Amino acid sequence: MQSLVRFTYFMLFVLATNVAMAQQQSIIVVNGGIFGAGSTDYANLSIEDLTTNTFSHIDTIYKNSIQDILIDGQYAYVAAQDSIVKYDWTTKTRIAADKFVGGSTIKIAKYNNYLLVGNWYAPWGAPSPYNYHFTFYDANTLALVDSVPAVTMPAKDFVVVGDYAYITQNNGTGAPNYADTLGYLAVVDLTTKTLVRYDTLSTTGHEIGRVIAEGNMVYALNGVSNTISSLNTTTLAKSTQATTVDLQPRGYGPTAFTKGSGVWYFPYDNGIGSYNLSTNAVVTANIAPAGPFVMDTINDRFCVSFINFSDQTQNAGKIYDMNGDSVGTFQVGFSPEALAIVSNVVGSTVKIANGNQLNYEIFPNPTADLLTVELEKAEAVQLYVINQVGQNVLTANTADATTTLNVEGLASGIYFLAVVSEEGVMRTTRFVKK
Repeated sequence: MQSLVRFTYFMLFVLATNVAMAQQQSIIVVNGGIFGAGSTDYANLSIEDLTTNTFSHIDTIYKNSIQDILIDGQYAYVAAQDSIVKYDWTTKTRIAADKFVGGSTIKIAKYNNYLLVGNWYAPWGAPSPYNYHFTFYDANTLALVDSVPAVTMPAKDFVVVGDYAYITQNNGTGAPNYADTLGYLAVVDLTTKTLVRYDTLSTTGHEIGRVIAEGNMVYALNGVSNTISSLNTTTLAKSTQATTVDLQPRGYGPTAFTKGSGVWYFPYDNGIGSYNLSTNAVVTANIAPAGPFVMDTINDRFCVSFINFSDQTQNAGKIYDMNGDSVGTFQVGFSPEALAIVSNVVGSTVKIANGNQLNYEIFPNPTADLLTVELEKAEAVQLYVINQVGQNVLTANTADATTTLNVEGLASGIYFLAVVSEEGVMRTTRFVKK
């Protein structure tokens, strides 16, 4: 509860009525270093303010590879080889770290107070079946909580939909296998930490690529067969369709981003393009050059890192707009494999509601499309929907006691509704977009 209150203060202190707001955009760059015996070029984390071009080195992680980064409010979680590390990016400090129990981290996600970690491969000589392919860590302390031994194969990728994780089952044992999988998803109930079933997904009989989720749908980008498989997690309906493009999703790290409405941005045909997963159709191809990237969904631009493995002093970070034009640069180090965009909303201080001030209810929660806001009485207020990194994604003005917001176009996840009165009093409530 304290972390929720702190985050609410952090990102919403500035939503005063009639106050112009600006956003400070920053990019977190996690460099993997140079892998190999005896290498002293270690992984590290840095952050650059894209508004002022102010660069800060945050921390050195004494590992030689990076697999994933996750932003959750003011915190950044990093999967680094055989370790997981937590940072407060607003204060630029390391909060916690722990050694991973598996052979190598590969994918991380958040569920309630748990950090979920997927294992890339079983260590050499490990017993079979191996018990630590899908694990639960305490999101605050990073202490190991539990694992699901019934997930018997490496969990190269997974997504969380509601209270369930949908986990690809990697065919590789004892060593990483980059493309071939077993063709099915292991479905884990996150409330009970138990395996509930397997969902065979790929009609090719073996391949499932990177998985992404939108609403109640899970999609797999199958880069070997150039097909997209889908699973409706409500009806369990499945399909696999051939694409007209050469799918090239990254093997690890953030790989796809969306602004909602079924359109996703990921690498294909040697560039970053947009694709409508629900209709299986190209929207815009080759918007920007391919590489490890993150999409700034507020300013409609891509931050892309380029790695020259022959001479890593030539690595570069470049920013592209939606027309593919280069509009800026950012600093990178050796093997900049994972990127994340974070932002603060900057403005004047508001008064946080207390007692009987500005009471209201929201419903339904969770919601897939419409969110109703019911005030205790009719009065003029401003409504702000804000995501977990402090970005204002929807604004409305009303003087009615009941207002309905259309949030259907937002990506699935956790959001905050801020209601601000004409007197500058604010009350916030958390809700979930399905």
